[in-house]
Amino acid sequence: LQLDALIAPSVPDCDAAVPLDGLEGLAVDGSAADLLAMLDPLWPLDCDACDAQLTLRPARRQAAPLPLPEAAVAVDRAEFGGKAGFARSRRTASPAPIGVLRHYDPERDYQPGTQRAVLHRPEALPRQVELPATIAAPAARRLVDEAARRQAWGQQTISWRICQIDRAIAPGSLVSLP
Repeated sequence: LQLDALIAPSVPDCDAAVPLDGLEGLAVDGSAADLLAMLDPLWPLDCDACDAQLTLRPARRQAAPLPLPEAAVAVDRAEFGGKAGFARSRRTASPAPIGVLRHYDPERDYQPGTQRAVLHRPEALPRQVELPATIAAPAARRLVDEAARRQAWGQQTISWRICQIDRAIAPGSLVSLP
């Protein structure tokens, strides 16, 4: 199943060729925004509205990271990146990590199924995502594990100062540091 098949009735001029791996069926009742909000924890999207057409793509479009050049050092210590050329930050962990996915399991005659992620913070109560969708149990487990991993991974940020503009590198690009 692809996102464009679900969103085309609501948003006719939209390029949304996004495969929704593991999704076999979905009960949709609401706007396109409601649909995207419902799918976002499990299938994160990148939205581009710069051209004449709205484009939706998977958040990670590239298979391999792009190498960044060495960090550019600022002349003044007060400028972004200072003498190191980069800045690190770590957000406090979200209070409720995604850890449980409720779905309809086709192997159990479409009865509700629950899959749990392996959490990196077992002391936190996991947030439950309720998805009115048909997903096989192994695919649901993979989706909730990936969602939990993305949420934990997204707590760390590094801002890197560069001098050259590279059109291949944009916000959300997968990069490697020297």
